[in-house]
Amino acid sequence: MPVFASYEEFAASVSPLEACALVIGNFDGVHRGHQALIASARERVGAAGKVVALTFSPHPATVLSPQHAPSLLLSARRKRELLLQAGADFVVEQRFDHAFAQLDAQAFVERIILAGPTLRAVCVGHDFRFGRGRAGDGALLDQLLGTTQGTQVTVLSAVSVTTPSGEQVTCSSTLVRRALSDGELSRAELILGRPAELEGTVVHGAGRGRTISVPTANLHCHTDIKLRPGVYAAWAEILSESAASSSGISQVEARHPAAVNVGYNPTFQGPTVGTVPPLSVEAHLLVADGVELPSLYDRELRLCFVARLRDERKFPSVAELIAQIRSDIATVRQITGERR
Repeated sequence: MPVFASYEEFAASVSPLEACALVIGNFDGVHRGHQALIASARERVGAAGKVVALTFSPHPATVLSPQHAPSLLLSARRKRELLLQAGADFVVEQRFDHAFAQLDAQAFVERIILAGPTLRAVCVGHDFRFGRGRAGDGALLDQLLGTTQGTQVTVLSAVSVTTPSGEQVTCSSTLVRRALSDGELSRAELILGRPAELEGTVVHGAGRGRTISVPTANLHCHTDIKLRPGVYAAWAEILSESAASSSGISQVEARHPAAVNVGYNPTFQGPTVGTVPPLSVEAHLLVADGVELPSLYDRELRLCFVARLRDERKFPSVAELIAQIRSDIATVRQITGERR
């Protein structure tokens, strides 16, 4: 498994003669900007070298300023998988706590980076900061590493993408969160370089879906839900129950189109006073006639979103809700090309 709990652990396992390039960051979302960092590191170390992604667990903001910490786009496991898929050979999940936060910039370089093999290159983003009080930046990293071991430090400029309307959008985790909260899936996908997704464990719900012949998989999500409430078309990927492959990446056992409701079930919720019911994620997986899904309880499910169909709303009757659900399912079939 190419994953390590600290840079010291990684350093102890690799030959000091190994040609390595290091990328450093929080990498929440593993969006196009993060992917460009890994590609830059690969270019500098060559096909025979190793690219090491150094990230932090938990996110530093949850330790330093928990009240302002962002909601995360990915679980630690999924972030790890996407970094490996993007081209990293190893992922280091450096423990971040108050003691680690007290390392000044020079101590960070000496105790963390210089503890490993001699690095051919280090690649960081334009907004990269390190050390106590975020005192270090790419220029200081270049000064400390270049004079010590001749490492090439590259500070990449912000990566931007162009929307169909011609707008230039910077790739950032913050803008992905904003796009998702606005229900703008196409913008989120453009920044990420892949469809927006949610992962979770299938749990028992209220059981209403089965009573109206629309059974759903209810997700206990691994991250905070950022999507604007509504009904979505998605691909539901059932992840293998076996351990991840030797590459450290989970395997997809089956993939089905799905009609997904993200919301509060207002048609079934009674009036509330001063309280908001929990946000739920329910996926109705579409399969061909005569095909029966296995039980999904306690299974891991990944929803890859394709399109937002409509807002969630309260219907005057259950019959009208069922009619709308049938219409939504037909739309999902049309969007995904699914045939009965």
